[in-house]
Amino acid sequence: MALKTIRSACRRQLLIPAKKRWKDLLPDALSVISARDFVSFNDADYTGQEFKTFCITNLCMNNWPAGKLTQITAMFSDIPLAKDKHLEVVNKLACSIEKLTPQEVPSFVYQLLRLCHHQNSRYVFLKLQHYFGLRIYCGSNFKRMCNNDNSPDLDVIENADDRDALDAESMVLYHIQTAASIGHNSIKDYLSSLKNTVKSPDFLLHHFQLLALLTIATVDQYEEAVFEIIRHSIVRTYNEQQRKTSSYWYRDIMTASVHPEKIFKDILNFGDREFILESIANLGFALLSVGSALGRDVIAEKQWTLGTMIILKVMKKKRSIAPIILNTFASHILTRQSATQYIECLYFLSETCPLLLLDNQSCVVELIESLMQIPSNIAKHLLDALIPLAKLSAPIRDQLILILRKCLYSRSIETRQVAVYGYVMLMSTLNISTGGIMSQTSTGSFSSGFSLYTQISLNRTTQSASNAFSSESICWEILGILKRCFIQQMEVKFELYNDLYSAVCLNPELGVAVLDVLWFHFIEFYISDEDSSPPLNFCNVAAIKDGDCILQEPLGKFVYTLAQIVVKVNSSDDDPERPALKKYTDVLNSLCRRMCNCELVHFELDDGTDLTDPAPESQKKMHILKEIINVFEALMGFKVATLSTENEDQCGIINSLFEGYSRFLQFGKNLLKSKKSKKCDKTTQKEDKTTQKNTSTAQGNSSKKHDSSGKGLKGFKPPGTLLDFAVVVKGLRTLLEIRDYVDFDCSSAVMGIECFHTILIVMNGYNPNNTVNFVSKVGETNAGASLIEHIKPLLGEFQQLFDIEEDELSNDPEIKRYPQAVLSNIAALCNLMPSETNVLSLEVYEWLKQIAYSKEIPSKVAGSFMNLLFEMHIRYKSGLTLFEHASISFFDIYGTNDTDDSIEESQDTLKIINLGSANAVLMAICTFNKNILDDVESIILRIKSDYSIVTISGKDDVKRKDDLKIKEKGVTCQLCFLSKILTNLMNLSLAPGSISDTLFKNVVQFYSALTSLTKYFISKSSKNYHAFQGVWFEKLVKLAGKQLGPTIYTFVCQLELGQHKDDDSTNQGGKKKSESAALKSKVLRETKTIPKAVYEMEQFSKYIIQLSNKTKYDLSKYVGQGTSRDFRINLQNIQNDLKR
Repeated sequence: MALKTIRSACRRQLLIPAKKRWKDLLPDALSVISARDFVSFNDADYTGQEFKTFCITNLCMNNWPAGKLTQITAMFSDIPLAKDKHLEVVNKLACSIEKLTPQEVPSFVYQLLRLCHHQNSRYVFLKLQHYFGLRIYCGSNFKRMCNNDNSPDLDVIENADDRDALDAESMVLYHIQTAASIGHNSIKDYLSSLKNTVKSPDFLLHHFQLLALLTIATVDQYEEAVFEIIRHSIVRTYNEQQRKTSSYWYRDIMTASVHPEKIFKDILNFGDREFILESIANLGFALLSVGSALGRDVIAEKQWTLGTMIILKVMKKKRSIAPIILNTFASHILTRQSATQYIECLYFLSETCPLLLLDNQSCVVELIESLMQIPSNIAKHLLDALIPLAKLSAPIRDQLILILRKCLYSRSIETRQVAVYGYVMLMSTLNISTGGIMSQTSTGSFSSGFSLYTQISLNRTTQSASNAFSSESICWEILGILKRCFIQQMEVKFELYNDLYSAVCLNPELGVAVLDVLWFHFIEFYISDEDSSPPLNFCNVAAIKDGDCILQEPLGKFVYTLAQIVVKVNSSDDDPERPALKKYTDVLNSLCRRMCNCELVHFELDDGTDLTDPAPESQKKMHILKEIINVFEALMGFKVATLSTENEDQCGIINSLFEGYSRFLQFGKNLLKSKKSKKCDKTTQKEDKTTQKNTSTAQGNSSKKHDSSGKGLKGFKPPGTLLDFAVVVKGLRTLLEIRDYVDFDCSSAVMGIECFHTILIVMNGYNPNNTVNFVSKVGETNAGASLIEHIKPLLGEFQQLFDIEEDELSNDPEIKRYPQAVLSNIAALCNLMPSETNVLSLEVYEWLKQIAYSKEIPSKVAGSFMNLLFEMHIRYKSGLTLFEHASISFFDIYGTNDTDDSIEESQDTLKIINLGSANAVLMAICTFNKNILDDVESIILRIKSDYSIVTISGKDDVKRKDDLKIKEKGVTCQLCFLSKILTNLMNLSLAPGSISDTLFKNVVQFYSALTSLTKYFISKSSKNYHAFQGVWFEKLVKLAGKQLGPTIYTFVCQLELGQHKDDDSTNQGGKKKSESAALKSKVLRETKTIPKAVYEMEQFSKYIIQLSNKTKYDLSKYVGQGTSRDFRINLQNIQNDLKR
């Protein structure tokens, strides 16, 4: 009777707002009752714990009023609950949060976090994400703010409801931070649950979810774990974006898209987030600290870009944090071997908010002083970031000049190169007059006038001199300092020549002044007598010291730099006939005429000269010969660059220069026959080519970011000589008439096509933002047209070139390179097309497909052609019918192992696949099978992650459940296609070797994906719910178990039989050369490849049996033990025993 009274009183007072004491009574009453062994209630007997559970269940069945939720939650915090009842109560309370107004949420969440002190906190965060997502991040004000980043925060929140929701969110985040700081296990439980959802970035990269995580990261002990969760989710997002660009099927399955950059911008722009700004900045540095893999790592670069954006936003939002960030930059730059990403971030800071850096000049000065302590390549990057500040701040400029002065007189050559680079880049930012003082250069302006360091001291004490005059004085003084570099080592001179042209490209006003500086050095080598040959004193390019010959002057590079600057100044000057310019043009023209007449005898070279002799005299002649060749290249480049319709007579001089170049090059080839001589110092020639590439980069104003995007340009062969790029630049506009050149001069046409392919790759790799502009100029299309319209005429031209039969072109041996060169350009242009399906992509795909089904092409090109066709199919088409037809096409070439003819032959075979191209195409199919399976495995991981979220959210998340079903069906359909393809391929009668090993790797990956999918269905299914039904999983199991499995075992037996035959023929023929390699391959196949495939197949069978047992649905009838586990008679062993 007492229990009934207590229960009735509690239930009555639960519904009366004025009564609040019932919640204090119930926890104590339940504690006393639970300790009793026997309780009688409503004519039923319970133990104490059973009655407590009964009471909790009844309480959860009530409809709790919103105004009492906080008090009820506090009451449950004082009641010890079993795990299942705790989950029931938390679910009930968390689902009730939608009833509350924003003002009531913070106190309720505080009590809810107390209740979830040890477990089940993930339900609270999920419901909070939904609550604030609807009230803040889906509102019209928030969307309007996102579309206008420049709107002040005070103008964003226009009504009281939005302000209340934002204030409530801030207070909730404060409670979460408090729980984390006092060590609540609920935070650890929450972070642990998130590790299962990192494969679902749309869930984790939600505004509130990120805010909650960043709030927790303000506590030091959680920072690393939180950043790992966020970073893995970001990496997953970028991986999905990459897969979407290359796979139509992946885009179709993964319709949702997440943009981390936009989300972080929203977080930083919306509301007052000062309490987590430091945590966000630390996340930015965590993203910047990601290491890059070998070569170019696109995912790492995207993380660096995101980290840079976050740090820039944080510094703009909270200026007081700038010193901390800049000191962190300095620490990373000094201590890390690879600091490119930090300097890149610093560069964007100096470009976008220089005043912020000028407010922290002490940090900037510390970075400047570090120039002498860091490697030269990093120092040059750092100079690119700091020099824009020197233009704005005289103290920073003066400090930079002083440090560069110290570097210039360092013992290290690399440090001197840094000084030269810094001086030249600083000079490129300064203004210099083109008149007045310029005329004084020939009369010693570099040794008169204001001293640089006197000027610095004056700038520090007075502002009487104008900024223009100060900049001009410093510029002239720097030019005077750079003159002293002509007595430095060859490496320093090479750096000077390379940088001077870059400076002229950035600041054309420097052109004539730089030419005057170079002229003072040029006259040391130039012979003005027009009748003398050679026109340059090559004897001074090298010197013999202490028994060694040292190159002192890279004369070819010097002449080339002079020619480049002359061409640049002439193109930007209104009066190229000015005496100051005409002098240099005349000198270069004189060099061209006189070098054409030079013979070997003019340089004391003849057929008896031994350049391979290690004697210093012979090595000096070697250096002279190299510089002669480089000078010829430089002069040819000058003539090609200045060639126009007005001076077509220059073609004869170019031809004469080339003949002279060929004479000396052939002379060097004839003499340098030994390997040692061939591997002699090629620094100059290689650097000349590098200079050409860097020159084009500087013209695009991307020299600020040295090789940051050029790491991954592998797989293409650069032009063989310095002249090639210049020739192609002149000839690009004639690309659309290339067919005429094919008929006229096949060799030149092929080289032009190959060079265009190289330039296209370089443009897309180094400067992708200008690729559209480049293609529009080549194709002569309207600059305002879309990318598709720019590419279309070029693709059409190359398609017509590819359709021309090889016999119709020429008998030139170079014609063999023609089909591959054309196909490479088609592939490069296809890579420029958008990833979304478009008319042009479908037209190209159908053209490729028609050729594959109806024509035979050279076997050397067939592999590349099919690679392109497969790639286009994956990018723009659904299904894998093309791959299935290709797999059937191999039957007539290799034969099959199926003697019962159970596999029906198709008439849709590819004519391109023949005996010569079969191996290459088969390897291509295996490669794309692997890529498809990689996509499948990625989706399976996403399915598992989504399912864990659905499990937490329950019945509310209908959209995610529907998406989950679509993904399940898409994966099983794709695996069904792959099962048929692999069945056809494993049915081929192949010899043991690399192709069979690659096929086994496909099989291993296929069954691994099947096993992973089966495990997922095991976790999701029950006796009454068969999760695999309705998604074609049963058909997939049947294909893998009944068709593919037996075919694999037959293939294994056939391989063993073929290996025994090879062993017998080897023993009889006595072939010992390849015996070791064959034995190694055989051992690897028998101990790793085949056993691994068999293991994965049996794992799949094992989990199918488990799924059948759990659901009582018989799927195991489609799978069974393989023949590898059955008893078999080894015929080879029996024959060996009988012989004994």
